[in-house]
Amino acid sequence: MKKREVIRVEGLSFGYTDVALLKDVSFFIREGEFVTIVGPNGGGKTTLLRLLLGLLCPWEGSITIYGRPHAEQRHLMGYVPQHGVFDRAFPMTVEEMVLQGRIRPWGWYSRQDKKKVAQVLDQVGLSSLKKVSFSSLSGGQLQRALIARALVSEAPILLLDEPSASIDSESEKQLFSLLQSLKGQKTIILVTHDTGFVHKITDRVLCIHRGVCEHPFEVSGGLAAGHGYGPEYGVIHHERTQEEG
Repeated sequence: MKKREVIRVEGLSFGYTDVALLKDVSFFIREGEFVTIVGPNGGGKTTLLRLLLGLLCPWEGSITIYGRPHAEQRHLMGYVPQHGVFDRAFPMTVEEMVLQGRIRPWGWYSRQDKKKVAQVLDQVGLSSLKKVSFSSLSGGQLQRALIARALVSEAPILLLDEPSASIDSESEKQLFSLLQSLKGQKTIILVTHDTGFVHKITDRVLCIHRGVCEHPFEVSGGLAAGHGYGPEYGVIHHERTQEEG
């Protein structure tokens, strides 16, 4: 049975100056898919995530989430930013940081909110650290805490920006295991330079460099073919563009 379409982007263009960083970008993502976004530095990957989240307004084109304008559907997306953007000196515990994913326009956190946080911290393997300062976490632990904050919102769509950057190999294994457990439960969009990190769980690869192409993806330990992005990409073949269907 054909899966429900979750995200559709049509003719999207955007830039920070008078030159378009993204030009005429179109693609779709179906429910439960794990989609990896790759591309060169400055190619527009993080900008695309911010457009999907409604943090930026496109010059042209449209974004729909479950068939409705994305501005009305932001609550359906959980976002895991690059952890380097955080001020780690800010005084809060891991539990308090994750609770931010349950924030509301008014009122206090409920008992149910705290119960959900406890469940998610157990899911990401951080239960024993819930009362420690989040500033004391290692890079891998902080990344899992940020994922927990996104998961606790119970949003069906999860967007992650370079989650494996600046973490050690053991933390990367733990992160991979966590993402693998989430596959199929969430619709996942992950920006990365490290396709080797997710090649076993990726359903589709979108390559962003001003425009967008969808490529067949195979990992053979070789160099990236046909695009010059670097050896960390495995093999991405530029044989076809994205097919709508």
